[in-house]
Amino acid sequence: MAKIIMFPSANNRSVAGTPPVAVNLVLRFVNFFVATVWVITVLSWPTLRWIGAFTVTLQGFRMLMLFSDKGVFLDWIFIGYFSGYVALHYFVATYRPAKFSR
Repeated sequence: MAKIIMFPSANNRSVAGTPPVAVNLVLRFVNFFVATVWVITVLSWPTLRWIGAFTVTLQGFRMLMLFSDKGVFLDWIFIGYFSGYVALHYFVATYRPAKFSR
């Protein structure tokens, strides 16, 4: 016959299975920091959107004008600016802290 080992359910877990208090404090601090950055970003989003679009456009024109120079890697600089702009759009559009969820 096989020996069946019963694993503890979620309701029967002991205190030893809970994370330490320091980890909870760090996670709460990180969540608070990200929520604060999100609020500041959302409040200044109309201005940031225009500045970001203008900067990415200027980097694109700079890349196109100096594409034939050797030793200048403006394509990677443009890709970095564009990726940062897209990440900022994604952060504002999809992320919502738990305190602000409906």
